[in-house]
Amino acid sequence: MRIALAVVPVLLVSQMLGCGSVATTSARQDALDKAIARDERRAAVLRSDSLKLKNRLLAQSKCIAYRACSAKAAAIEAEVASSLASCNKQASDWYRCDAKRSNRTAGGCLFGILAAGLTGGAAAPAAAIGCAGGGLAGHATAKGDCTRVRKPRACGRRGLEFQNSALANHRLAAFPQCGAEPIECGQLERLSSPSR
Repeated sequence: MRIALAVVPVLLVSQMLGCGSVATTSARQDALDKAIARDERRAAVLRSDSLKLKNRLLAQSKCIAYRACSAKAAAIEAEVASSLASCNKQASDWYRCDAKRSNRTAGGCLFGILAAGLTGGAAAPAAAIGCAGGGLAGHATAKGDCTRVRKPRACGRRGLEFQNSALANHRLAAFPQCGAEPIECGQLERLSSPSR
């Protein structure tokens, strides 16, 4: 009985100091082990999410670079097309004006031939002189920009000139070489979003 009385104070002191039984310590260790396992699972999920985000960011940056290159190439192509259209309009305006001038010159020539015939110049040289004089008179009375501007160069042969001008406007030495669309662009939607 003396031993039993001596053990009771030791048990009471150990309970007060938190030194409970083996069962209590084991329960605490199990709780800690479960918390650590839960934290490790969460850390693994976070690492997986981080890797997915890193891959998605890499894919997005490749797609952004490709699309920026494609947009720049399209802007240059549009500028070249616009320059070509403007050149074609100027050429069309010049040819329309030149056609009017030629029409007046032809009318002047016809008038010269009629005048030579009416004045009794039955010979061909008189008609030629009348045509030339009438043609010069018709040409001199022609109006429009085409009378002051030289015939434009063929626009279709100026593509490289227009492209070089567009490249200079974009501060580029050569046309952008974008290549094929990266496969990551197509895969972007398939990359899973981070899990929560």
